[in-house]
Amino acid sequence: MSDRACEVYDWDKEPDLDELRRLMDMQATAPAQALAGLEELAGRGSTMSMVYLAHAYRNGIGADVDPLPSREWFARAAAADSLLASYELGWLYRNDKDYEKAHRALSTVIANG
Repeated sequence: MSDRACEVYDWDKEPDLDELRRLMDMQATAPAQALAGLEELAGRGSTMSMVYLAHAYRNGIGADVDPLPSREWFARAAAADSLLASYELGWLYRNDKDYEKAHRALSTVIANG
């Protein structure tokens, strides 16, 4: 994650920052368990859990590589005002040649970043 994305994220919005940190550390040793924990935390409103889930599905961390849930988690996080997720989603749309959606997602980042 970029330093700039961390700077503009409101970490106070996280429902359980200690649990998020614990799950991120767990990804190295028990990735499937970390993924399940991130899903539970995302269900409680953790935007960064949604971003980390999207990355996990995109990169095959704790699950098979699967672009569909990756895109869905990025979209959920973007809807929760994550500029990092909007950026990632914009590039996914660009790679799919869906330039209208890419422009919309990346414009959000430019306007708010």
